[in-house]
Amino acid sequence: MELFTDDFRYYLNGHLAVKDKLLQARNAKWCNKDMQTMHMGHQPMIWLIDDTHARGVFQYEDHMCYYDDSEVLQGWLVYCDDFVKGSDGAWRIQKLRMAYREMDGSFRSTMVPKDWVPDEWDTP
Repeated sequence: MELFTDDFRYYLNGHLAVKDKLLQARNAKWCNKDMQTMHMGHQPMIWLIDDTHARGVFQYEDHMCYYDDSEVLQGWLVYCDDFVKGSDGAWRIQKLRMAYREMDGSFRSTMVPKDWVPDEWDTP
């Protein structure tokens, strides 16, 4: 989970949703496992606050299609992420905020079973 800082926090539509970076990775894998996904970022804005802190605001468009019946889910959202540069020089996400502006369709299952682990962490 090198993408996130140890004190990572994830907020969805203004509410704290996840405090654990491994849980966040599992949630993302679970929600997307039954669909082909396409995520497109538009007009990124990045502020370098100081040598080790930055904030990014990204407009996103999601197009997702379920494998079993080709049902389509589309979303338009804004990400606001805080980044911290580690002592190794790598930038990591400290806070991830997602706010959906519009959603056509809905996720079928967002509750990850406690013992579920993805077959692989990286997909081709």
